[in-house]
Amino acid sequence: MHAYVLAVHTKRGEGELAHPIVKATKAPTGRIPFKWLKTGRKLMIAALAEINAEGY
Repeated sequence: MHAYVLAVHTKRGEGELAHPIVKATKAPTGRIPFKWLKTGRKLMIAALAEINAEGY
């Protein structure tokens, strides 16, 4: 679950609509690539399986 949340939060921070500049580098943010959905899907499935295993 933690891996999924961390990955989504990281990608959200990189998106154009989240923050106009990256805090660390002061560079403009970029788009989240469409191909990242495959990674996000795998992490989400693992997170949901973890939640299900805990009985929620």
